[in-house]
Amino acid sequence: IVADRPAQIISTSVYDGQLMRIVGDYVRQGDIIVSGLITDSTGHLTKHHALADIRGIYQETVTFSQPYEVISKSATGRTKKENSLDIFNIDIPLFIKKNKFQNFSVSENCCNYKLFGKTLPIAVKKRVISENTSTSTKISYEEAKKIINEKSFLYEKNFLDDVKILEELSNESKNDNALNITVTYTVEGKI
Repeated sequence: IVADRPAQIISTSVYDGQLMRIVGDYVRQGDIIVSGLITDSTGHLTKHHALADIRGIYQETVTFSQPYEVISKSATGRTKKENSLDIFNIDIPLFIKKNKFQNFSVSENCCNYKLFGKTLPIAVKKRVISENTSTSTKISYEEAKKIINEKSFLYEKNFLDDVKILEELSNESKNDNALNITVTYTVEGKI
């Protein structure tokens, strides 16, 4: 077992293998923490599957950015429908005119044919192409900070849910185009 990141080891639970580092040691990314090679008292070398739970304290740095100009898309209401026949993953168009929308979104529905309960490699794909327009909106510093706080919350919920956050330091930098906040998390988790 090797360290995934630089950290200070705070606890170890070795189930199989030989512990190469002790609690309190600092490890770099890639350092061996638990070895699967064990030498017994007679000098015989045996291979084991290294299995352990190693926890440590480490830092993780993330930068969140929010431009002051937000571009949003909205549908114009104009749509175009296209059907195609899919045979053995070969898409055969069943339409003549090409899409002339410059800004659009596509939703697709695929209906496979079945024979005696078995799915055949033949399907009809139905696409609905919706024309969109882009709208540019200027937002204030406070609105940008609120959006970044939401991004930070989602990041913590999705990526730091299985660790304990010990400390959170943030550094803010702004320019004419965007607000940037760099957050350094000190966390306790598996290494």
